[in-house]
Amino acid sequence: MGRADEASISLATGRPFSFDGDGAWKVVHTHSSVPFYMDGSVKGAVDLKQALIFSDISREAMLSKIVPNLWYTDKAEEAAAFYASLLPNSKVDSVTALPADSPSGPAGSVKVVEFTLMGQPFMAFSAGPLDAFNHSISLMVQCDDQAEIDRLWAALSEGGKIEQCGWLKDRYGLFWQIAPTVLGEMMKDSDRASAKRVAEAMLKMIKFDIEGLKKAYEGR
Repeated sequence: MGRADEASISLATGRPFSFDGDGAWKVVHTHSSVPFYMDGSVKGAVDLKQALIFSDISREAMLSKIVPNLWYTDKAEEAAAFYASLLPNSKVDSVTALPADSPSGPAGSVKVVEFTLMGQPFMAFSAGPLDAFNHSISLMVQCDDQAEIDRLWAALSEGGKIEQCGWLKDRYGLFWQIAPTVLGEMMKDSDRASAKRVAEAMLKMIKFDIEGLKKAYEGR
Protein backbone atom coordinates (compact mmCIF):
# COMPACT_ATOMS: atom_id res chain seq x y z
CA MET A 1 0.00 0.00 0.00
CA GLY A 2 1.38 3.40 -0.93
CA ARG A 3 1.27 6.60 1.05
CA ALA A 4 -1.46 7.85 -1.25
CA ASP A 5 -3.76 5.18 0.20
CA GLU A 6 -3.32 6.44 3.76
CA ALA A 7 -5.04 9.33 5.42
CA SER A 8 -3.52 10.50 8.69
CA ILE A 9 -5.51 12.10 11.44
CA SER A 10 -4.58 13.70 14.73
CA LEU A 11 -6.88 13.41 17.74
CA ALA A 12 -7.26 15.45 20.88
CA THR A 13 -5.83 12.47 22.75
CA GLY A 14 -2.46 13.19 21.17
CA ARG A 15 -2.24 9.67 19.79
CA PRO A 16 -1.22 9.45 16.12
CA PHE A 17 -3.57 7.46 13.91
CA SER A 18 -3.52 6.47 10.24
CA PHE A 19 -6.08 4.89 7.94
CA ASP A 20 -4.79 1.95 5.97
CA GLY A 21 -7.42 1.98 3.21
CA ASP A 22 -8.69 -1.42 4.34
CA GLY A 23 -11.42 -0.15 6.66
CA ALA A 24 -9.17 -0.08 9.73
CA TRP A 25 -7.58 2.72 11.73
CA LYS A 26 -4.10 2.07 13.08
CA VAL A 27 -2.86 3.40 16.40
CA VAL A 28 0.77 4.21 15.76
CA HIS A 29 3.35 3.95 18.53
CA THR A 30 7.10 4.41 18.36
CA HIS A 31 7.68 0.65 18.43
CA SER A 32 4.68 -0.78 16.60
CA SER A 33 1.20 -0.12 15.28
CA VAL A 34 -1.98 -2.08 15.89
CA PRO A 35 -4.88 -1.75 13.42
CA PHE A 36 -8.49 -1.77 14.55
CA TYR A 37 -11.83 -1.23 12.88
CA MET A 38 -14.10 1.73 13.51
CA ASP A 39 -16.59 -0.47 15.38
CA GLY A 40 -13.91 -1.01 18.03
CA SER A 41 -12.72 -4.48 16.94
CA VAL A 42 -9.00 -5.10 16.60
CA LYS A 43 -7.46 -6.40 13.39
CA GLY A 44 -4.70 -8.99 13.40
CA ALA A 45 -3.18 -11.27 16.00
CA VAL A 46 -2.70 -9.29 19.21
CA ASP A 47 -2.98 -10.41 22.79
CA LEU A 48 -6.14 -9.79 24.80
CA LYS A 49 -4.64 -6.93 26.82
CA GLN A 50 -3.65 -5.08 23.65
CA ALA A 51 -7.05 -5.75 22.12
CA LEU A 52 -8.84 -4.24 25.11
CA ILE A 53 -6.55 -1.20 25.20
CA PHE A 54 -6.93 -0.41 21.53
CA SER A 55 -10.65 -1.16 21.51
CA ASP A 56 -11.02 1.49 24.24
CA ILE A 57 -8.91 3.92 22.21
CA SER A 58 -11.02 3.37 19.11
CA ARG A 59 -14.21 4.11 21.00
CA GLU A 60 -12.63 7.25 22.40
CA ALA A 61 -11.77 8.33 18.88
CA MET A 62 -15.36 7.83 17.77
CA LEU A 63 -17.01 9.87 20.53
CA SER A 64 -19.75 12.12 19.28
CA LYS A 65 -19.28 15.87 19.18
CA ILE A 66 -22.75 16.12 20.74
CA VAL A 67 -22.30 16.33 24.52
CA PRO A 68 -25.47 16.31 26.68
CA ASN A 69 -25.34 19.20 29.13
CA LEU A 70 -27.25 18.95 32.43
CA TRP A 71 -28.09 21.97 34.61
CA TYR A 72 -28.34 21.17 38.32
CA THR A 73 -29.31 23.66 40.99
CA ASP A 74 -26.40 22.23 42.99
CA LYS A 75 -24.55 18.95 43.58
CA ALA A 76 -23.63 18.38 39.93
CA GLU A 77 -20.24 16.97 40.97
CA GLU A 78 -21.87 14.65 43.50
CA ALA A 79 -24.42 13.49 40.93
CA ALA A 80 -21.76 12.78 38.30
CA ALA A 81 -19.65 10.80 40.77
CA PHE A 82 -22.69 8.81 41.84
CA TYR A 83 -23.63 7.91 38.26
CA ALA A 84 -20.03 6.98 37.44
CA SER A 85 -19.91 4.65 40.44
CA LEU A 86 -22.84 2.67 39.04
CA LEU A 87 -22.00 2.36 35.35
CA PRO A 88 -19.02 0.71 33.64
CA ASN A 89 -16.53 2.75 31.60
CA SER A 90 -17.56 5.85 33.56
CA LYS A 91 -15.67 8.55 35.44
CA VAL A 92 -15.62 12.19 36.48
CA ASP A 93 -13.11 13.82 34.15
CA SER A 94 -12.83 17.31 35.59
CA VAL A 95 -14.47 19.88 37.85
CA THR A 96 -13.81 23.54 37.08
CA ALA A 97 -15.04 26.65 38.85
CA LEU A 98 -16.27 29.39 36.50
CA PRO A 99 -13.69 32.16 37.06
CA ALA A 100 -16.04 35.07 36.38
CA ASP A 101 -19.21 36.53 37.82
CA SER A 102 -22.36 35.26 36.11
CA PRO A 103 -26.14 35.56 36.53
CA SER A 104 -25.86 32.39 38.65
CA GLY A 105 -23.45 33.90 41.17
CA PRO A 106 -20.01 35.36 41.82
CA ALA A 107 -16.79 34.00 40.35
CA GLY A 108 -16.03 30.53 41.64
CA SER A 109 -19.62 29.70 42.64
CA VAL A 110 -20.60 27.93 39.42
CA LYS A 111 -19.05 24.49 38.95
CA VAL A 112 -18.61 22.93 35.51
CA VAL A 113 -18.34 19.15 35.66
CA GLU A 114 -17.15 17.03 32.74
CA PHE A 115 -17.83 13.32 33.09
CA THR A 116 -18.19 10.14 31.09
CA LEU A 117 -20.95 7.55 31.39
CA MET A 118 -20.46 4.27 29.54
CA GLY A 119 -18.10 5.99 27.10
CA GLN A 120 -20.45 8.93 26.40
CA PRO A 121 -19.19 12.39 27.40
CA PHE A 122 -21.45 14.64 29.48
CA MET A 123 -21.21 18.08 31.00
CA ALA A 124 -23.08 19.40 34.03
CA PHE A 125 -23.41 22.70 35.84
CA SER A 126 -24.04 23.49 39.48
CA ALA A 127 -25.46 26.91 38.74
CA GLY A 128 -28.49 27.59 40.90
CA PRO A 129 -32.18 27.11 40.08
CA LEU A 130 -33.43 27.47 36.52
CA ASP A 131 -35.65 24.89 34.78
CA ALA A 132 -36.27 21.62 36.59
CA PHE A 133 -35.57 18.32 34.86
CA ASN A 134 -38.67 16.67 33.40
CA HIS A 135 -39.76 13.70 31.29
CA SER A 136 -38.86 15.45 28.04
CA ILE A 137 -35.26 14.34 28.53
CA SER A 138 -34.23 11.08 30.19
CA LEU A 139 -31.20 8.79 30.20
CA MET A 140 -31.96 5.24 29.09
CA VAL A 141 -29.73 2.38 30.20
CA GLN A 142 -30.19 -0.80 28.18
CA CYS A 143 -29.54 -3.78 30.42
CA ASP A 144 -28.54 -7.26 29.34
CA ASP A 145 -30.05 -9.15 32.28
CA GLN A 146 -32.40 -8.85 35.24
CA ALA A 147 -29.58 -8.51 37.75
CA GLU A 148 -28.38 -5.35 36.02
CA ILE A 149 -31.91 -3.94 35.95
CA ASP A 150 -32.40 -4.72 39.64
CA ARG A 151 -29.08 -3.17 40.67
CA LEU A 152 -29.51 0.08 38.75
CA TRP A 153 -33.18 0.40 39.67
CA ALA A 154 -32.43 0.09 43.38
CA ALA A 155 -29.48 2.48 43.32
CA LEU A 156 -30.91 5.21 41.10
CA SER A 157 -34.36 5.24 42.67
CA GLU A 158 -33.07 5.53 46.24
CA GLY A 159 -34.12 8.95 47.47
CA GLY A 160 -36.00 9.56 44.23
CA LYS A 161 -39.27 8.35 42.76
CA ILE A 162 -40.24 5.26 40.76
CA GLU A 163 -42.75 5.36 37.92
CA GLN A 164 -44.40 3.13 35.31
CA CYS A 165 -42.66 1.35 32.45
CA GLY A 166 -39.12 1.39 33.79
CA TRP A 167 -39.01 5.13 34.49
CA LEU A 168 -37.62 6.69 37.63
CA LYS A 169 -36.46 10.06 38.93
CA ASP A 170 -33.20 9.98 40.86
CA ARG A 171 -32.39 11.90 44.05
CA TYR A 172 -31.00 14.79 41.96
CA GLY A 173 -34.18 15.13 39.90
CA LEU A 174 -32.89 13.55 36.67
CA PHE A 175 -35.13 11.05 34.87
CA TRP A 176 -33.92 7.60 33.81
CA GLN A 177 -35.30 4.62 31.92
CA ILE A 178 -33.90 1.27 33.02
CA ALA A 179 -34.85 -1.11 30.24
CA PRO A 180 -33.84 -4.56 29.03
CA THR A 181 -32.07 -4.66 25.69
CA VAL A 182 -34.34 -7.50 24.61
CA LEU A 183 -37.43 -5.28 24.91
CA GLY A 184 -36.60 -3.30 21.80
CA GLU A 185 -35.90 -6.47 19.86
CA MET A 186 -39.26 -7.97 20.82
CA MET A 187 -41.18 -4.76 20.11
CA LYS A 188 -39.76 -4.63 16.57
CA ASP A 189 -40.58 -8.25 15.80
CA SER A 190 -42.34 -8.79 12.47
CA ASP A 191 -44.89 -10.90 14.36
CA ARG A 192 -46.99 -7.95 15.43
CA ALA A 193 -49.24 -10.09 17.64
CA SER A 194 -46.21 -11.03 19.74
CA ALA A 195 -45.09 -7.40 19.80
CA LYS A 196 -48.54 -6.32 20.96
CA ARG A 197 -48.49 -8.80 23.84
CA VAL A 198 -45.10 -7.45 24.90
CA ALA A 199 -46.31 -3.85 24.73
CA GLU A 200 -49.37 -4.68 26.82
CA ALA A 201 -47.23 -6.45 29.41
CA MET A 202 -44.75 -3.56 29.46
CA LEU A 203 -47.48 -1.01 30.15
CA LYS A 204 -48.50 -2.92 33.29
CA MET A 205 -44.99 -3.00 34.75
CA ILE A 206 -43.15 -0.57 37.00
CA LYS A 207 -39.66 -2.09 37.14
CA PHE A 208 -39.17 -4.26 34.08
CA ASP A 209 -39.31 -8.02 34.51
CA ILE A 210 -37.49 -9.71 31.63
CA GLU A 211 -39.04 -13.11 32.28
CA GLY A 212 -42.52 -11.58 32.29
CA LEU A 213 -41.84 -9.84 28.98
CA LYS A 214 -40.56 -13.08 27.45
CA LYS A 215 -43.66 -14.96 28.60
CA ALA A 216 -45.86 -12.35 26.96
CA TYR A 217 -43.78 -12.48 23.80
CA GLU A 218 -44.10 -16.25 23.59
CA GLY A 219 -47.80 -16.21 24.47
CA ARG A 220 -47.35 -18.18 27.68
